[in-house]
Amino acid sequence: MSQIVSVDDNLVKDWLDFETFFSSNHYNPIGDDEIVYLNDDSTVTSSKVLFCAPHALNHYRHDNLKVADIFTGSLCQVLAVNTNQAGLIPICPNRSLGLLGFGDEFMDCLKKSVANGLIVIDLHGMSNDYDCDICIGTGPKPSARVSKLANRLASGMDGYKVSLNDPFDAKPGYTVTNFVQTKLNGDAVQIEISSRFRRPDLHVGDCQVFLDKVVALINQYVG
Repeated sequence: MSQIVSVDDNLVKDWLDFETFFSSNHYNPIGDDEIVYLNDDSTVTSSKVLFCAPHALNHYRHDNLKVADIFTGSLCQVLAVNTNQAGLIPICPNRSLGLLGFGDEFMDCLKKSVANGLIVIDLHGMSNDYDCDICIGTGPKPSARVSKLANRLASGMDGYKVSLNDPFDAKPGYTVTNFVQTKLNGDAVQIEISSRFRRPDLHVGDCQVFLDKVVALINQYVG
């Protein structure tokens, strides 16, 4: 189990630095560890949120290759570190495949976090081709807590075009959000982020503003 911590106060610099870990093998599975888990048990029990980036690396869905949502693994890390919340990222998703296509260690950490009452924020990347900057999917069984967080994020991201459940509603059975809500009776939201606000290597200024705003919103939520 790998752990990585921040060493710099510049959020975008951390974001870029963290990404080198995921790109080190051309976004293919890395080493012998199954996951990057950013916090220990004591942090999980004190957290309200689990940031999750299930597609940080290339992986397979129904035997078809799905390329990585690049910069989502590093975004998960920088958000977890700068909000003092938990984070979870699969880095060897093609080994010991289980439910959702992830290994047992990933699933165990996800289940433990949900059992401790954490709401899962499931981070994904989308292209710039959609008619929104951010899409928040509330899944098939959104609780009042899920709806409240989704609406708070949507209203707090002023200056961005935020869509709820269109084009991604997080209802399909292969999503982490669906699994958490229907199988674990927990809370989760899926956030799809367009490339222009998820690629600090290409849009550093836009990404800095975006990241600062998200960190501030999460800190308000957990504070």
